[in-house]
Amino acid sequence: SSKQIYAQIIDDEKGATLVASVPGSPGLIRVIRDGRRIWEGIDRGAEVRLPGPGVYRVEVERIVLGRYRPWIYGNHFFLR
Repeated sequence: SSKQIYAQIIDDEKGATLVASVPGSPGLIRVIRDGRRIWEGIDRGAEVRLPGPGVYRVEVERIVLGRYRPWIYGNHFFLR
């Protein structure tokens, strides 16, 4: 299966929103800002309002051998 996060930033009058999806079965998705987790959920996608400027990334873990293990670590992106 593909190991790729599909993500985009939607910027509107209310601010920026990260919309992300992962292929296949649901995973534990985390949104990280400046090294700290700001959102976490188990699903095939996420829609997260970003609180402001910072360095962000998305991480995904999948269940392997009965526990969550790292699967995808997205590249960092900057919101100014």
